[in-house]
Parts: sequence; C-alpha cells; structure tokens
Amino acid sequence: MTHTALNHYSFNRHALHRYLLTTVGVLLSTVTLTALAAPSERERFAECKDLAEAHYGDDTRVRLYNIRNRAGTTELRLRVNPADASGANLLCTAPADEDAVLRTRDGVAIEPAASPAIALAER
Repeated sequence: MTHTALNHYSFNRHALHRYLLTTVGVLLSTVTLTALAAPSERERFAECKDLAEAHYGDDTRVRLYNIRNRAGTTELRLRVNPADASGANLLCTAPADEDAVLRTRDGVAIEPAASPAIALAER
C-alpha cells in the first residue's frame, strides 16, 4: 500500500467513528427523554389490572398478552378470568398523560363496579 492509501483509510475510519458516536448519542438522548416522559409498561399493566379487578372482583386473574405503543397511546391486550364467570379478552388503552380505560373487544368502555355503600346511597 502506498502512503496515500493509508491516510485515506484512516480518514474514513475516523469519520465512521464520529458518525457512530453521534448516532449513539442521539439515540440515547431520545430513549432517555421518552422513558422519562411516559409511564413504564409495568405501571400501565398494574393500572389496567386494578381496573379489571375493580370491575370483576379481587379474585380475578389477569394475564397480559400483548403491548403496543401507537401515537402516544399504549394498548394492552388482556385475558381476564373472574372466579365465578367465564373469561374475556379485553383491551386497555392508556394515553400518555391520561388514565387507562378498560374496553371490551367491541370498544365499549367498562366502568368499575360500584361498591355496595355507594350503590345503596344512590337509591
């Protein structure tokens, strides 16, 4: 190899090294900002599980099947098995800065069951 070829190779190596360091820096800062801005998937699952247990009862078994992040909204697909009823597949949608909403497969929102004290007071 000639002296010019060696210099040319080292120039490309340094340019590639600089490019990779810049790319890694940008990716790390993006991931860090995203992680700090949104609740974790575990927190979202815990929130959705609490909603399912509030509606179906504390003896309900809740399993997570899938998580998708779309346009700032986390979608969790759940399988709910109440102790005294047949199971159901539910969708829990959780926008970034809002509370989670539990829905049926048809998209109908499920509200937590009213406690007996509240139900009696409303009569």
